[in-house]
Amino acid sequence: QYRQNLLPLGHQLANLSREELLKLEKPETFYSIGWSHGQEQFMGKKDFSKGSFYANPQMDEPQYDAKLAQEGNILAPNVWPKDSLPQLEIHFKQLGQLIVNVGILLSQQLDAYVGKKNPFYEKGKLARVISTSTGCKGRLLHYFPINSKNELDNEWCGWHNDHGSLTGLTSAMYVDKSGNEVSFKESEGGLYIRSRDGNNYKASIPKDCIAFQIGETTQIHTGGLLRATPHCVVRSEELINSGVSRNTLAVFMQPNFDELMNTPSNVKYEDVLEQDKFNLDIPSLQERWQQNDSFYAFAQKTFKSVSYTHLTLPTIYSVQISVVAVSLKKK
Repeated sequence: QYRQNLLPLGHQLANLSREELLKLEKPETFYSIGWSHGQEQFMGKKDFSKGSFYANPQMDEPQYDAKLAQEGNILAPNVWPKDSLPQLEIHFKQLGQLIVNVGILLSQQLDAYVGKKNPFYEKGKLARVISTSTGCKGRLLHYFPINSKNELDNEWCGWHNDHGSLTGLTSAMYVDKSGNEVSFKESEGGLYIRSRDGNNYKASIPKDCIAFQIGETTQIHTGGLLRATPHCVVRSEELINSGVSRNTLAVFMQPNFDELMNTPSNVKYEDVLEQDKFNLDIPSLQERWQQNDSFYAFAQKTFKSVSYTHLTLPTIYSVQISVVAVSLKKK
């Protein structure tokens, strides 16, 4: 029910007047709070294929940090369309908080796995990072309709890794021009993930489940035992001139800004940097991360380097994500 309540609002938000959307833009935060459209770089050009609304689902006012403020970071509060779309706030927070709570449960299992593999790993680190974080970020995504075949040359979202600890995401909801949900299953388009052997898989998430993927911060903190999941979102010809758009929610669970981005003491820096030969189209961590960096420094360098890479599909497989699933139906 939480998914059903929130995702149609992505369409309504994206279709607010330009005047209303401007009230929700926060360029001083690198557009990481509120509304963002055309701010990301894709293939060297501004990406207008999707719009995003960012907010912290757990708290509206971030904790103030004087040191970070001096460094130029604006710890901005959430901004909500209280007049034009008042229901967005409550439904965003309900679903976002559910995803974080399940993410904490999953992180406890991941910690147990990594601890067995490496005794130098801090016990319960991922669960600690997520449960104590004041900076989890939800992103309500609206992928605009495709109007011409030329638009198929670009993905809705190119290959990249998430830079946080853990990302939870819902299955996509497709809506028509009026914002009503439609039954639509793309044979080729949708979410793709890449395995460690270089194969690309079309990922199917059941409507009443949440999928989770690893971010670069967890790759660093576990010394590479857990690795970030390369992924992208692909358009398909079936959507041309259909007027159908795609909506989904992703919640990025990440450390507080002062968390150090260090590996376990027995893991070398180079081991984490070792690039899979199939992932040369993913920006290298070496350009954005050093031992003893804070998460704040790592995030700032990542934001400034955003430029997603075009998709090539050597082989396509179909897979249903089964890392963890939880019913979203209200009991």
